Amino acid sequence: APAPVDYFTVKDMGFDNYAAAMVVRADKIEALDACLRVLVPAMAQAWVDYLADPTPVTDALISVNETYDTYWQISADLNTRGIEILEEEGFGSNSPD
Repeated sequence: APAPVDYFTVKDMGFDNYAAAMVVRADKIEALDACLRVLVPAMAQAWVDYLADPTPVTDALISVNETYDTYWQISADLNTRGIEILEEEGFGSNSPD
């Protein structure tokens, strides 16, 4: 029988895609400068806000999940554990940069 798994990241399996989650091609940075000056701080603040109070987002995700009624199911417990892992691993943290 398979061993019980609490969680693993895709990086644990050798695929480190986290650094590339949000990227802009180098040849587009100048043209998108005005947009990026607004978008990047907004995304950073959204992350901070989510980690401070994830309940509204996780509740919305559960509602959407129920609406679509697919094979993939999430729950409040699963979302709570996900937040714990983000905090334990330092994936979700605010930094000066």
